[in-house]
Amino acid sequence: MSSNSSSPGYLKRDELVGKSVISGNGEMIGTVKDVVVSMDGKMGLNVSRKAPAPDGSIEVIVSAGEIQAMGDVILLKPATSNVVRSAQAPMPQAFPTSAPQMKACPRCGYVNGAGSRFCIKCGLSLQ
Repeated sequence: MSSNSSSPGYLKRDELVGKSVISGNGEMIGTVKDVVVSMDGKMGLNVSRKAPAPDGSIEVIVSAGEIQAMGDVILLKPATSNVVRSAQAPMPQAFPTSAPQMKACPRCGYVNGAGSRFCIKCGLSLQ
């Protein structure tokens, strides 16, 4: 096993630190500062916020359960924790209320947006 690569399905700390964290609605939350472990063994990411939250905090912990996908950036699930949502102003509805046609990935079954060329979860080409 090479010391320069992670085991399949795992990422090393240095592969995560510095990645951008994007909310489920596409807004930049901040940048991964470190990997954290709770006293009961749950993993998470210490994220340095792009802008201070209304309460003045500049960091937030994102639990592993809030993460939808990791690649060039870390994408959070649409319904993120209250801590992360508190850093964001409510987004006005910018799209029509009718749902656009979606594309289900044939490999993993994830439902992607109509204009997606690649699956956001597994990276398979949807073309």
